[in-house]
Amino acid sequence: MASSLMVPPSAVSAGVIEEVRWRYRVPAGQTVIGWLCHSGGCVSLDAAVGINRALAGLAATTPLHFRFALAPGQRAAVQVSHLQVIVNYR
Repeated sequence: MASSLMVPPSAVSAGVIEEVRWRYRVPAGQTVIGWLCHSGGCVSLDAAVGINRALAGLAATTPLHFRFALAPGQRAAVQVSHLQVIVNYR
């Protein structure tokens, strides 16, 4: 499953990404495998909350989206909510 594209505000017209902070929620006891993606690829997310510099150097205007998959062995759907991305750029 993929989220909608998250497009930077119109005030962001230039610059490069330094780090990205993310957050999402799943119900207690549930897990998913997550990625933060752009048009050129995806970065694996090791937790529901974190900071990563793997997208450093990309244009700050780059749209991003989350992708999620069920954990191995899990068959029931999992509701992922409260998606948040904060891009620090210069």
